[in-house]
Amino acid sequence: MIRFHKKSKNALLFLISFLFLCSGLFAEDPRPEKKIDENLIIIASDAHVMNGLIRRSKGYTADTTAHCRNFVQDVLAMDPRPCAVFMLGDNVELTTVESITKFREMIRPIAEAGIPLVMILGNHDVPRIYDTAWPELRKEYLNGGFYARRYNTPSADFLFLETTDRSGKDGYFSRITPEMRNWIDAELKKGGSKPVFLCGHHPVDFKKYDLSADQYPALQGWIHGHLHEWFQKRKTPIRSLAVPSLGFMDGGKRPLTGYVQMRIWPDHYTFTLITNDRSDDRNGTVFSWPIEPKRIDLGKLTSPILYPIPKEDRPSKYQTCFRDPAVWYENGLFYFFFTMIEVDEKGSPWSYLASTVSADLIHFEPVRKLTPKDLALNFGSPGNVVRFKDHYYLCVQTYCQENGEKYGNANSRIWTMRSKDLRRWEPPVLLRVKGDSVPQEAMGRMIDPYLIQDPKGLWYCFYKQNGCSLSVSNDLIHWKYVKSIECGENVCILYDEKTKEYRLWNSPPNGIAEMKSRDLIHWDPLPGLITLGQKEWDWAKGRLTAAVVLDLRNDPHIGKALLFFHASEKKEQEIFPQGTELGIAWSSDLIHWNWPNKK
Repeated sequence: MIRFHKKSKNALLFLISFLFLCSGLFAEDPRPEKKIDENLIIIASDAHVMNGLIRRSKGYTADTTAHCRNFVQDVLAMDPRPCAVFMLGDNVELTTVESITKFREMIRPIAEAGIPLVMILGNHDVPRIYDTAWPELRKEYLNGGFYARRYNTPSADFLFLETTDRSGKDGYFSRITPEMRNWIDAELKKGGSKPVFLCGHHPVDFKKYDLSADQYPALQGWIHGHLHEWFQKRKTPIRSLAVPSLGFMDGGKRPLTGYVQMRIWPDHYTFTLITNDRSDDRNGTVFSWPIEPKRIDLGKLTSPILYPIPKEDRPSKYQTCFRDPAVWYENGLFYFFFTMIEVDEKGSPWSYLASTVSADLIHFEPVRKLTPKDLALNFGSPGNVVRFKDHYYLCVQTYCQENGEKYGNANSRIWTMRSKDLRRWEPPVLLRVKGDSVPQEAMGRMIDPYLIQDPKGLWYCFYKQNGCSLSVSNDLIHWKYVKSIECGENVCILYDEKTKEYRLWNSPPNGIAEMKSRDLIHWDPLPGLITLGQKEWDWAKGRLTAAVVLDLRNDPHIGKALLFFHASEKKEQEIFPQGTELGIAWSSDLIHWNWPNKK
């Protein structure tokens, strides 16, 4: 047994404590480092940092310092972190050495966190004072007297320009000098496989400078600030995105402040607005741009099955599956809506209305659930999307199974949801297709709605009840019941310009049946049944059904009518509602249909 004197004991305790502390200093930090998302970029503009509240003539006041500080905290809290942060000018309200130094210190934590920060100046930022207070900011990017730089990320490249005309010869802002124009031309002609964006502080009239997206295949658009507003413009001659002010409200009927999250997908880009006031109903608004050029090559599809969740990442189709597709096409993007079935650990299926977006029908955004988990509702079976006044309307059903039923019970009804951007949807509103005076409980079981407007502006709603029932409305709110017809479920209707008739596709027990009409009221069945490649498709031998047709034959980027559907490998009554796949086919005449690997 080893004995220690009291002094020795104290020395030993000190040594142990010292070694323990040292081990803490040199041990690995238990907190994992945040990963970098190579496809995420944060864009802010018009911070207008100053001491005290900023006050403008329109009566707006704001604490721009607090907004900038909160922005930095937001960026540092992101997990994964963005691959870059861009700030597009008007960083300070009054350009002094003091204000620039204050702003520099506020954003320093972003750079210290290892996140690249790219900045340009706006008309509130005086270069000569910046060159004194922050000399390294612009020095290496001066090209013959103008500021320009290229910044490359793993997924896209960005060309930054200072667009303020300090001489005043061509106005106060929005100027591109001949030297800048030549530099842009040289940079865009360097080639490479990545898309390229132009970025600056001001909106620019590119027609004045003979610069368009048609000249440069890689050029995707112009991103700018200055206006303190949030909007996009389509190709005129370059599509553009206006980033709102980070600092203070100004301009527009409903001014806002915030920043933008840009995400680069394989086939398109999304720009998501993050408002400083998170309670603002515009927080989370998304603008989507397809990659230019956006010609869809259907020959690249290797299978008639569409995979909203990549096949290698998706659980078994008996655990997670999709059915009842509805598709809206706009500005090069396909907005998919469908029933999503998820089976829980007890083996019980739950139904959701879900959505995704694709530009090429190969790559899809992550699937988003739009409705809650609730057997008393079980939203799904979207019929279609229509545009009315200032909103998109999506018609859907509830498929109520709160008592454990296999199929939707008598409480099942049809509804509309409203949106301004096809992504954020207002709560469902009941479609009172039997009239305002008929209580909801007296309307009867109804599912599978579909909306279409005639040339006079009258809306028609087709839905499954007593065959297929039909109601009409002038405003999508007040409805009058008309009649019912013999017809299958999952109705889809289009007007065929070639034949001057309406075509109706519907689902009998198997396959896709057709009807025609000249007035949406009187319908005649057409002979035959569309089954596509069902005989050769093991995944579709049980049932092929729920067709929706998009007539894009006149769209220069598509040139075909597209037919989407779902199918199951087993008889539906054996596996309902599980085991389905989404599929695609296309046609030039709505009669003869093709699909990938057609034999």
